[in-house]
Formats: sequence, C-alpha cells, structure tokens
Amino acid sequence: YLWSRATGQVTSVTPGATTGSHAQISGNGSFVVFQTESSGLDILTSDTNGVTDVYRRSRSTGQYECISHDGNIGPLGPRGVPSGPSYHPVVNQDGLWVAFESQANDVGQGMAGVPIVGSTVYHYYSGNPFGAYPFGDYQPSSPIYPNLPVYLGDISANGQHIAVHTSATNLNYGMPGSGSTDILRSPHPTVGGGLYLASRNNLGLAAANGQRFAPAIN
Repeated sequence: YLWSRATGQVTSVTPGATTGSHAQISGNGSFVVFQTESSGLDILTSDTNGVTDVYRRSRSTGQYECISHDGNIGPLGPRGVPSGPSYHPVVNQDGLWVAFESQANDVGQGMAGVPIVGSTVYHYYSGNPFGAYPFGDYQPSSPIYPNLPVYLGDISANGQHIAVHTSATNLNYGMPGSGSTDILRSPHPTVGGGLYLASRNNLGLAAANGQRFAPAIN
C-alpha cells in the first residue's frame, strides 16, 4: 500500500495481485517494484513458473511489467519467465532501472544459461528490450560469472551502478580480494567500466580483512 503525505489517503499499489512483498517506490514516485507469485499481471509475459517473480507497475498507467522475464522475445509469442524464483527488487530515482536477486540462470540476457551458484543479481534497464543482464565481469572479451553466490545491496540514483556483496574468488577488480565477503560496485554492461572493489583497506591497495554485507550506494 501507498500512503500519501499530502492527502493522507492509502491506496493499493498492486491491485490485481493476490500476493505482493518487498515493494519499493522510485524516487520520483512514478513506479513501484515488488515480488509476487501472482500470474496474469503482464499481458506480454506468460507467467507459468509458479514461483516468485519481480514486477514493476506504472502508477500513471496502472500497467504491470514482469522485469524478471526470460530473453525469449519476438513476434511469434509472448516472452516467458525463467526457471527459478526472483526477488528483493530495488529501483532507481526515475524507475527505469531495476536490480534484483534470482536463483534462475535464464533471465533476460542470461537466456542461454548463466553458470550461477546459489543465487545471483540481475540488472535491468527499460531501454533494453531483451531484459536484464546477469552480474559478472564484462571487461574481458567473454563475461566471467562469479563462482559463489552474489547478494544485492542497492542501486544508484541514476540506475547505472549496483552495489553487491559476494565471496566469489574469480572476479577481476585490479587488486587482491579478502578471501571473505567483499563489497563491489558494478556498472550495467551497456554503461561500460569494470567492477570496483569498495571494501578496501586503509591503503587502498587490497581488500580489507573481515567480512562486509548490505552495501548502499548514492
């Protein structure tokens, strides 16, 4: 539900959905993202996987969009939903960028099957019709995907970067990792740039010791 400070009115932001949780509203108030097991909300997506998916709803038009759809988009039929659940969405200031966690390896650009371990993070931009990109190191000629689970912290105000924590040991960010849980800043692949290790030691030359979780980003 959404409460208006101006009017005091409380309205449902997910009408038609039988379940809904982990909702977040964009900074400009135009969009709401949430997770749900409901089906039939997005006429362009055949939601038949029976698990939690991530949706975005426009408050001006009332239209739902399944953000965690697979990459099967074309004129022959509706896009589908992936093989596993997606959850914990975050949305940026204007509502055009969304990030979320998923246990599926075939979301959006990962339709060929991304080798994930446990769970990963997907980064979505509404200007890209083929859907979200899986988290990885896109600097090499071929993406390197993490060898351990990745967990989402936050998305930047402009939506182009996300902050995550992971214990993956096969990613390249220009300096030694901690061997434990590190905080990384990751750009959307269409923006360019590589992974940045945020949880550095006081010299800035390597990861700090110990573990770090739940990052935020401005």
